[in-house]
Amino acid sequence: MTGGKAGNGDPEVGARIRAIRKSKHWTLKDLASKSNFDQPNLSKLEHGQVGFSIESLKRIAKALDVPISELFRSEFPGPVFWVPFINDPERPMFPSGHPVSGAPFALEVSDEALAPLIHRGDIVICTPIPWSEGRAVVAKHGNDFFVRKVRTLVPAKWADPQIQHNADGEPEEVWVLKQDAVYELYADNDMFPPIRVPHGDSEYRILGPVVQRITQMLRIPRTVFASGGQAPLPMSSASSSSTTD
Repeated sequence: MTGGKAGNGDPEVGARIRAIRKSKHWTLKDLASKSNFDQPNLSKLEHGQVGFSIESLKRIAKALDVPISELFRSEFPGPVFWVPFINDPERPMFPSGHPVSGAPFALEVSDEALAPLIHRGDIVICTPIPWSEGRAVVAKHGNDFFVRKVRTLVPAKWADPQIQHNADGEPEEVWVLKQDAVYELYADNDMFPPIRVPHGDSEYRILGPVVQRITQMLRIPRTVFASGGQAPLPMSSASSSSTTD
């Protein structure tokens, strides 16, 4: 019997399934047999190459003898990096297991523009570093923040380098920009029209690429920081998001 569905998968969930399976010393064939799942598709699901349905995950969770929420449980085997929400400084900081540097920030996604890769309610971690073509990025328009993919429509044009002398009187090449590049912010969902963005546009700004996505079905502990300290303190509420079985 086949399970998952076509399209982008979720490597985090797939890795979690694989980890639980290996902790039981099961082969992929063992889990496929116990869950009545097609083995090639199960392998693709574990590696994030295909999507999945809730029904298929329920079958896999039952075979593994764990609640379905266990497949979405966040685990940070290494250091935890506490990342602030860019659009809500009063919101508790987010615990990221992804090594981040510079000035990273978190954002809760507000639309389905990049579904099925990124859904409304997912948390993305962004770092202000150079992005590459086709990468998901966080952009800003006024006071609004959103996630889109980006590509170059018109490359920047540079004049031939000019020879100038620096403060020490030594000659050096100086490149002069003749024309800014023009970028396009686009969605995977046709309901969201593309947006043209000149590089120096003051209305739209590309803040950086998405370096981590956390599905909304993860159980995320709510935390606050102690006054003047760096250690997070747990709040009374159990989680800021949860999954329904």
